[in-house]
Amino acid sequence: MVIFLSILLVLAQVVGNLWNMPRDAEQRAVIKFLVAQGHTQVQVYRQLQTVYGEETMSRTQTRHWWLKFKEGDGLTPTADVAHPGCPKDPRRQQLVNKVQEMITADARLTIRQLSRRTGAGFGTVQRILKELNMSKIAAKFVPKLLTPEQQQQQRLEAGRMNLALLEEDPLLLSKIVTGDES
Repeated sequence: MVIFLSILLVLAQVVGNLWNMPRDAEQRAVIKFLVAQGHTQVQVYRQLQTVYGEETMSRTQTRHWWLKFKEGDGLTPTADVAHPGCPKDPRRQQLVNKVQEMITADARLTIRQLSRRTGAGFGTVQRILKELNMSKIAAKFVPKLLTPEQQQQQRLEAGRMNLALLEEDPLLLSKIVTGDES
């Protein structure tokens, strides 16, 4: 019986190497088999030490998996389950496009206004703006890096906007308060 188990453990190690199975998953498979054979937790740990030596999982881990397989219904997976984080939302690109269109139409929108109009969270809109390489300058969202032509166009638009504001209210400049730190 001991020879059979040793052969089985060596085979598990060889198969694990052929399939590039991680050591932990490989050892969990061996634990699952030995539990099915009726071995105690101590016997399982000793068998793992015989084959894996210093690479054997800890006693605590061995006990954890031994209990899981002993009490389980046989459906507990031995392979590591992938945990990629938050699932990707397929509507994300639609939201990015919508935010970009809204800013293109009215660059004076605030993040809060964009958030309300799109139904997305404040932080989500902030991240989208960062992805779009946009930042708020003088109450307008503009790309952070402008080409010389874009810079000239921005200056022209700002000048036209200021002229329009002055035409609406000729006393606008007298209402501006400036300060000096001295």
